[in-house]
Amino acid sequence: MVLLVGTIVGKLKMVSDNFRGDLTKFLSTVTYPFYIFNAIYTGGYGKDLSIGLTMIKLSFLVYGIEIVLATIFARFWPVSEAKRPAYAFAMVFPNMSFLGLPVLEAALGSEGVFYGAFFILFVDIIMWTYGAYLFKGGKGDFKLKQMITPSMIGALVAIIFIVFGIDLSDMLALPVSMIGGLSPPLSMIILGLMLAGMKKEDLAEGPLALIASLYRLIVLPLGTYFLLSLLGYESYYLYIPVIIMAMPVAATGALLASRYGEDHGSITGIIVLSTVLSLVSIPIVINFLI
Repeated sequence: MVLLVGTIVGKLKMVSDNFRGDLTKFLSTVTYPFYIFNAIYTGGYGKDLSIGLTMIKLSFLVYGIEIVLATIFARFWPVSEAKRPAYAFAMVFPNMSFLGLPVLEAALGSEGVFYGAFFILFVDIIMWTYGAYLFKGGKGDFKLKQMITPSMIGALVAIIFIVFGIDLSDMLALPVSMIGGLSPPLSMIILGLMLAGMKKEDLAEGPLALIASLYRLIVLPLGTYFLLSLLGYESYYLYIPVIIMAMPVAATGALLASRYGEDHGSITGIIVLSTVLSLVSIPIVINFLI
């Protein structure tokens, strides 16, 4: 329903063209760090943090395999060199934050968000190193501080609070929870605005963008499921990586392409198409798992 509201608002031009960008920035720099902090802080007490460490290890395992596969197969995409980084990026990075964690919350509850936050904790570093490398190809400026994102800071602060037993007073806990709680509905509004702004040229590459989207939405979550099942993982250790891998292509790809790449139309088209298709594929994957 929230997604539909965002789409209608966008179609009726009830907000300015800059609104989506401003709202996305507000989500990523303000509400989402509070959301991550609250998820880890409130869910962490009484839980063994070694579970979180295992989720981090699984994250590096899954993303490491994805990078190897992207490195091997991206060269076979029948596109120009300028467009190839978009397809390699799509093969590695799902929309783990703005969409992944809200979906985990809907599917698995607060524990899903808690463990999921550990799974994505250091992925921003991978995205701003390997992801940026894909697009910039040795060109453009790159600063270390870009890897330290507000969401990562929120997660690390929450872990520090838990480890040292720092109590967040009721006076602070309520506004932290309220501000963080804005993130899931805001992410759906942004997604609706993205769908409303979709243009024909965003899907210009048609079949190739469709193949990349299906790889992202179907092949990777299934591959992750069978790999982790084979290694003996189950419950949250299995569900969370599979659900995260079932998310559409990360919208950050468009930012990286604009900043470092020669072509940003390709990644935009894949992001939009994979997001539309995910409205159908995500429920299928969740029903398969749970």
